[in-house]
This record gives sequence, structure tokens and C-alpha cells, in this order.
Amino acid sequence: MCGFNIIPITKMVFNLGGMFYNLPYIRSQFSNGVVLSKTKVKVVRKPVQSRGIARFEKILSVAKSLIAEQGMQETTAYKIAEYAELPAASIYQYFPTRELIFETLAERQFEVFMDDFQARFKNKKFTAWQQMAETLVLASYEFYSLDKTNARLFLGVDAIMVVRKGAASRLSRFAIWFCAQMEEQFCVDATPLREPIAISINLIDGAFIRSLSLHEEIQAQYHDEALKAVLGYLSSHLPPSLSVK
Repeated sequence: MCGFNIIPITKMVFNLGGMFYNLPYIRSQFSNGVVLSKTKVKVVRKPVQSRGIARFEKILSVAKSLIAEQGMQETTAYKIAEYAELPAASIYQYFPTRELIFETLAERQFEVFMDDFQARFKNKKFTAWQQMAETLVLASYEFYSLDKTNARLFLGVDAIMVVRKGAASRLSRFAIWFCAQMEEQFCVDATPLREPIAISINLIDGAFIRSLSLHEEIQAQYHDEALKAVLGYLSSHLPPSLSVK
């Protein structure tokens, strides 16, 4: 509806308290390096001293490179330690499980995607909701195509379960932000569109996974197919045109 107040993205997307997994008897939170759960507590021990911070960042940097080059299954804690030239104990000092390394990277790469997406929207005036959908598909295509880590981390067949579990939360956070942008651009109550937007990203990912399975890369034609799928799907939830603010 016209006059909708937009919540600042820094508060809405990145400070929502982290990851909430909708699994029976488990409610986990990943925020500021801490995972809270009804099961055994796992903690990313984020350092505060410069030497520790340097090691922490080196671990993540090496893990990111190894995922791009060798895949997630081959990216073990001991291999990360070897390439980072650190004792294996240092890995577990900061990341008690390998999965926490991957989930930390997933959150960081999600923030990279959001930063890029915000830049695409900055001072941009859309005249049709279809243009917003086109921007979404193109941003996703470039996110996965330009950085192999992203494709392996989020789309790869060997993607670790903890990353897949966290995907639902990331999709929901993105959908909230995207719908807020729609309400800023158009006279529309976009709240009912949050789930369709999240599902649209699943459609995009499905097209790209198909391309990776067949061609070991995301070919340009699958960008086009993803766009057709998203426009067709969202057309069942939106009229052909919306009034511009």
C-alpha cells in the first residue's frame, strides 16, 4: 500500500538474529558466531586479538578457495589446515565442526549477494514489477557464474546439509527485503508475495542446477529459462501492471 515505511536493510536482513531451522525439537540460532540449540551447543569462537582474527580470516579464505577448486566433500578441516599452514588444532579452536565453517561462509556469501543486490536497486526507479524480477534473475546468474564457490556452496550436489537447512532462512530474509522494495516502488501490499518470491529463487536455482548437471557450468540459455519460469510463476500472483508511486 502507498505510504509503506521501509525498514532499513541493515536492520532487517542482517540483524534478524540469525538462522532458525524449522526442524522438530530444534530451534537453532546463528548470530555473531554462536549457535544455540536444544541439542548440543556448538560455538564459533570468534577471536578478538589481531593474531587470532588473522588466523580466523585465513581459515575462511582457504576454505572458500578449496570449495571452489575441489568441492565441499574434499574440503576437510585437515586440508584447510594444510593449505593455511596452520596446525589442525587451530581450525577446531575457532570452528568445532567443519559444518560451522561452511555455514559461516554461506552467511558471508549471502551478504555479498545482498550488497550487490542493494547496489543494483540504489536510486533505481522501476516502471514494472517484471523489471525487478529480471534484476533478480540476472543478479543470481552472475552471483553463481562469477564465483565458483557460490555455485558449489549453494547449488552443488555435495552441498553440506547445514547449508541447505540455512537456505530457508536466507530465502525468507531476502523475500522480506524484496517485497519491501516492491512496496517502495509500487502501490501494492506485497506481504502475500513473500513466499512466492522465495519460491521464485528456488525456480532460479533449479534451472541453474540443471545446467550444472548437464554442462558443468551455468550457460546463458539457462538464465533465459530461469527468467521465463519466474515471470510465468509471478504472473499468477501479480497483475500485468502495477501503479507506480
